[in-house]
Formats: sequence, structure tokens, C-alpha cells
Amino acid sequence: MRASGSRRARTADTGGTADLSNRSALVTGATSGIGFSTARRLAARGATVLVTGRDSRRGIEAAGELRRAAGHERVEFIRVDHSTVAANLALAEGLQGRLGRLDMLVNNVGGLIPSRVTTGDGYELTLALNFLAPFVLTGSLLPLMLASDSARCVNVISSAFTMAKGDPLDDIQSEQAYAPLRVLARAKLLALVWTAALADQHRGSRLSEVAVNPGMAWTPGTQSLTPAAVPAWRYIWPIVRFFQRRADPDRAAAACEAVVDAPATAIDGRYFDGQKPHPLPRSVVEAGLRERVLKLGKNLADRAAR
Repeated sequence: MRASGSRRARTADTGGTADLSNRSALVTGATSGIGFSTARRLAARGATVLVTGRDSRRGIEAAGELRRAAGHERVEFIRVDHSTVAANLALAEGLQGRLGRLDMLVNNVGGLIPSRVTTGDGYELTLALNFLAPFVLTGSLLPLMLASDSARCVNVISSAFTMAKGDPLDDIQSEQAYAPLRVLARAKLLALVWTAALADQHRGSRLSEVAVNPGMAWTPGTQSLTPAAVPAWRYIWPIVRFFQRRADPDRAAAACEAVVDAPATAIDGRYFDGQKPHPLPRSVVEAGLRERVLKLGKNLADRAAR
């Protein structure tokens, strides 16, 4: 099978040096794009890698490509639709029954949804994928990660979070208005706030949490965008597309790999734009917002589980 430009199982140097043959990783939404390239980098260094996705055929093909590129068989595809709370809980329960520990969790699943869609839980899809899915999955996998001698939780966000305006908890289901980029910006801001809060909760433990904006990449999600989905780019769309087409998912994945390697003290509770750490915005540091975001995630998860 010929790999597409967004999913190339290359054997190029990953940039990392540590042997990961005794480490395990779960990368969500990893059958293409940045997730696939991140999984390839970790598997190439010997890690046992589990990848998730919705499409069984594509997932099986991706896992096969990853195994061939890594030169070992410890890559597995698990079919998961991360849009529902039940699916994330079931994934975590299944892993708890078969793994003694989990060393690396890369919450990569997400993306911009061109029009408003609701999930099986009745939640707006952008919110469900970009915030609630990693919130629920990470919380459910904490026992496995805390069993590791040095675990990493990498939450993939986007620089779009800087575009979030007003109270991020207003109209949380985007029922009053749906502007795709603004809805994504709010979801990514919530994910960043939650990452910082989670890091505070586990400070001094064996688990480190970090948020990473890997940067632009020519992925299936990016390719599916239209000017209508991002009105702010309508008049410069040819320019935007020019740069998007030249953005390599593998280069973006290097940012995720870098924080997996970094010492805990260098990444814990921090935000990285690419491979460069950036100060957290004042709003993210604010304790009141962190408490509200944690409460939001718990309430949404509990409501769906009833």
C-alpha cells in the first residue's frame, strides 16, 4: 500500500536518543497525521505503542505500517470513537485489565468541526473531542500512569486557544452561535486550563502533564477545511493553503516526542509552542477558572454516565 503524504511510515531519525523498548504508550487519534507520526517516532525507538481511531480498516493498515517502520511487532490498533464518555471509559477499563502500567499518554484526538454536530451523549462534538475525551480518558487511566516510574501525559492543543474571548464556559454547547474556529479555540483553552490544573494536583508524583501546540500540519483534518469553516481566513485562503500544504506532520510530531523525552521538571504543567516553552496566560493561572473547568469536566462526564 502506498502511504499518503499525511501518513508516511518513514525510517528517518526521530531526533530522540533514549531506548524506549521497556516503555508503553497510547496515542489517540493516531491512524494519520500528527498522531500517526508521533506513534511512528515512539515505536521506532522501541516503545510498545497502542493507537486509536474510528476506522478499523485504516487503523489496521496504519498499525501495519508502523510495525514495518519500527522493525518490531509491538504496535496495536484499538478501534475507539472518542466522542462519547462511555467509549473512553471502556478503553481505559480494557487497558487496566491488560497493562501493568502506562508510561506515555498522548491525547492527540481532536480537531475543528465545520458545522455543529452533537455526540451520542448530546454534547457538541468539538467540545467532546478536544476537551471531554482527554479529560475522561486521562482520569480513568491515572492508576496505570501512576504505576509507572516516570509517566508523561501529553495533551495536544492548538495556538487557536489565544482566540478564545469572554467567559469560556458561556454557551458551553455552542447552541446560541456556532463559529467553528471560535468553538475550537474555547475547547483548546479548556484543555490547557485542565492540563495546568492536573499538573498541580500531581505535583511531586511520578506523573507529569504538559500541553503542546505541535504547529501547523497538512493532515486529513486540515485538508478538509473550507473557507466557510474559518471565515476569518476567507480572503487569504490561497495563502493559508500554500503554507498548510508545506507543513509536515512529522515535523509537528517532533514537538510531542520532545516533551516525552524531557525531564519532568522541564515540562510539568507547562505549555510548549512547538519545542519552545511559553508562559501560561494569566487566565490559565487563575485558580477560579481552573476550579470551574475541573467541575465542568466532571459534571459532563457524570451526566453522560447516568
